[in-house]
Amino acid sequence: MKAAMDRWLAGAALLSASSLACSSETGTAGITEPLRVFDGQFIEGELPGRPPLTEEELANDVKPVSPNVTSVDGASGVLLRGDPLRVMRGRASTDAVAVGVRFAGRGSGYWVRPVGAPDAANEGQYTFTLDTELSRALPPGLHELVFAAIDREGSAGTQLGVGLCVASPIPDNLNACAPKQRPPSTVVSLSWDTNADLDLQVFTPDGVLVEPKHPTTAAPGDEEDPRGALDRDSNHGCSDDGVRRENLVFEDAPAAGAYFVYANLFDACGEPSVRFDLTLHGVVEGDEPDTFRQIETYRTSGVLLAAQANGGSKVGLLITKFTAN
Repeated sequence: MKAAMDRWLAGAALLSASSLACSSETGTAGITEPLRVFDGQFIEGELPGRPPLTEEELANDVKPVSPNVTSVDGASGVLLRGDPLRVMRGRASTDAVAVGVRFAGRGSGYWVRPVGAPDAANEGQYTFTLDTELSRALPPGLHELVFAAIDREGSAGTQLGVGLCVASPIPDNLNACAPKQRPPSTVVSLSWDTNADLDLQVFTPDGVLVEPKHPTTAAPGDEEDPRGALDRDSNHGCSDDGVRRENLVFEDAPAAGAYFVYANLFDACGEPSVRFDLTLHGVVEGDEPDTFRQIETYRTSGVLLAAQANGGSKVGLLITKFTAN
């Protein structure tokens, strides 16, 4: 227990020294970074240590230089829009007193936290926990989080890189991270900027009104699989879900005919007005063989006033019409 406390104190002292060395920083240091670590120390500059091992080095069984982060959980996978909070846990070698992390090639510095207790089940390696927030401004696609273990002298060994997929707010079947994944044929997307309950409404060529109360293009009572469906009823009941977007997704080509697209203000939720963007998206072949790209084919914006809220009693404001062949 004393050894663990000594190591934590050494890590805390290292952070304190780093903080004094960066005395010109304010209490808001790191607030605009793509990654933020709660109760972490933000330090300007490059993450210390050697670059992560390459695939070739790993294949040749090259060993990382100590001190190093040996494992990380919670940093990989897919980050969904509106879900930026993530807890990252891992272990570092027994000569580490702190762990640093940043996005490769993004931001102006890195975050540091002292290591925690030793893990008896893993040869006494030191555990760590990072409560993080990832910026909603991160562009869709693959990003790399880079971790470094730091010793008492402030030196680091080989860094550890972990891939993270930031999902597009427009449903694309994760094409932004895996270009061989084919995006939906067509996506109609409505987004807005305030805590209002706005609904996407679309009349199909068959006269079906797609909206949260009837979220598919299938006729009422029709048992067949619909061609298109809404992905959510965003901000329903003024819940401020952090998404503020609804998408009508057609995995396959929409049925031929004219589609009329509306924005309906169900509830202003106490806001005087709401600004919205309406976009249409399609799919084209990518630059590499057997790859695809999602493209924006149409965009427009508008404003709805609180007085136009109707509780879903009628169709909203007509935005545009598009025709499927």
